[in-house]
Amino acid sequence: MPAETKPALPFTPYEGEEPYIFVSYAHANAGRVYPIIKQLHEMGYRLWYDEGIEVGDEWPEVICSQLLKAACMLLFLSPHAAASKWVKKEINVATMNDIKIVGAFLTKTIMPPAVYYQLSDVQMLFYKKFDSDAAFIEKLRKGIPPNTQGKSPPEQKPAVSFINVYDPPTVIHL
Repeated sequence: MPAETKPALPFTPYEGEEPYIFVSYAHANAGRVYPIIKQLHEMGYRLWYDEGIEVGDEWPEVICSQLLKAACMLLFLSPHAAASKWVKKEINVATMNDIKIVGAFLTKTIMPPAVYYQLSDVQMLFYKKFDSDAAFIEKLRKGIPPNTQGKSPPEQKPAVSFINVYDPPTVIHL
């Protein structure tokens, strides 16, 4: 399956303390994902995606930290995403920490059993079933927490100190 051409970055990822959306996708699908998140951004939604990682940052640490602080995860599934160990890890972190997942299949996708199991109770959208991007985005918006759009009081979340890997998955807050 050929990878899509990666377009220019649609906007600067959100940096701040207000509730935001963490975007999970395979880079091979950026050509389809970027226009969608750009429209959400233009509607006033705060979105963070992996282009917010600075040169020299430890990117697994940044991704996990950003996901743990997010109000929800916007997941774009495709065969590329289902095969990505990084997308799988993001799904795992979101489910372990009860982070709401708003998901959409970009195309028909056979999911690995572990991904299927983790997403089995999440109502997903199917991009190709919509007549237009506008109709798809309108339906997608219904699953996104409203506090991730416009001006809202910042959510008070403690900083994550570390993740305890010796006992059942637990995030330790200080």
